[in-house]
Amino acid sequence: MMAVVAWHTRLFPLGRGLNTGVFVDLYVFLLAVPCFFVMSALLFSFRGQGEWRYFSYRMERLVYLYVFWAGLWVVISSSGTGPQLTKAYFDSIPRVLRYLAGGGTGVFFFLFSLIIVTLLCQIFSRAPLAVLYAGLAVSLFTMGWIPAHYGHTNPNHFLTHPYSPLNFVAYAFAGLLTARWLASRPDLRGRFPGQLAWTLSFLTLFAAAVFMEWGAIIRRETATITAYTRFSVGVGSIAVFWALMFVRRPAPASVRFLADSSLGIYCLHPFVQEGYQAWTGTNPQGSLFYFVLVFVFSLVGTQLLRRVFARGVL
Repeated sequence: MMAVVAWHTRLFPLGRGLNTGVFVDLYVFLLAVPCFFVMSALLFSFRGQGEWRYFSYRMERLVYLYVFWAGLWVVISSSGTGPQLTKAYFDSIPRVLRYLAGGGTGVFFFLFSLIIVTLLCQIFSRAPLAVLYAGLAVSLFTMGWIPAHYGHTNPNHFLTHPYSPLNFVAYAFAGLLTARWLASRPDLRGRFPGQLAWTLSFLTLFAAAVFMEWGAIIRRETATITAYTRFSVGVGSIAVFWALMFVRRPAPASVRFLADSSLGIYCLHPFVQEGYQAWTGTNPQGSLFYFVLVFVFSLVGTQLLRRVFARGVL
């Protein structure tokens, strides 16, 4: 979650040209949310095991969180500009879809796409392995090809939205496959057959994709690199998740505490940013102080809200 806050506070400003800060932003920080999608899909698969009762409970919870936080964000961030937002985002069905998928053009695209990922996990919970392999391959391919194709022919197409749920479908299949592999060999204690080979293969694909992306920019074949609509993000985040599964040492109490607070930090940090910018009239970039301030206030706010609402909204 620290990586997400670092990305949104621009701890390393993108600026112009290729540099270390740009690399960290694009190939480290932006892997955090996709890794969380894979973990969520894996945990849902283990806990739900295709049972509709657990699925209904989980979907009800996610829809509630999305409506609450995205709605609150729209009210606060659009204060005083409601008519303009209504005209800009609700005059056609594609724009409505883009607005909803983006969680009100905020960070709450995550909750909308998590609903889609959870739905896919339920639908394919008992699918044959061949179907899951095909789903992963096709979704990774479309993550890069379809948005890029429509971006040239129709820049306003829903599929070109940086937070389109299409960008996160692959993580549902990655989580399902990981759960299926782990269940097939419980004697491996938290690892799955061929884990090293799969991890190294995806890391190799990640390195190749990064090389091609940066090469295209150097040759000026593309103007920019998008956030999540990239093959490199897909294979890179899955590889990182599988690599982290090799860690056998129990997490320290501090890490477990931050992990337990991750959803709250994610939901609260855009409001802290909005408040700071409204109070100071500045939007700092490259500021360690700003990053720490947003993270600490979001963490403290999470604990306070949990005491008031008993985890109802976090």
